[in-house]
Amino acid sequence: MLMTTIAFMMGIFRIVPAFRDSGFFVLHMALTIGATYLAEQKFAARGIEIAMFSKAALYYFAFFHLIMINIVTFMAYGIDKSKAIKGQDRVKESVLFSLGIFGGTPLAFVAQIFFHHKTKKKEFQGIFITIFILQMIAIIGLLKMMGF
Repeated sequence: MLMTTIAFMMGIFRIVPAFRDSGFFVLHMALTIGATYLAEQKFAARGIEIAMFSKAALYYFAFFHLIMINIVTFMAYGIDKSKAIKGQDRVKESVLFSLGIFGGTPLAFVAQIFFHHKTKKKEFQGIFITIFILQMIAIIGLLKMMGF
């Protein structure tokens, strides 16, 4: 399970250039791998072994990835808002969009409201809503493929 998580995290790192320029990916990777490691230890203590790239390993990766990407996304919006107020270098919009594309849209919505950040920028909102709609279409498609 841990090796599956590491493999997928490295794949995401190679695919998305915005992550390479950002410490947010490293934080997301560390949190996801740490959570997976702790879960794997709990399973091992109970004598349960989850094979690499099995359905169970992929489900656990997806579960931990989504939790951690949302936490990191919320933090990224908060940091960007703080830097905007202080007039410092900001978090790139490409990083915020990448975090959303890879599953951070739920807490991105919450962060935008909570921090009053990026809510009036129409171009940003247009792209963000498009990402959200595409994610909903993908989720519905996956659920139909799975028989739900």
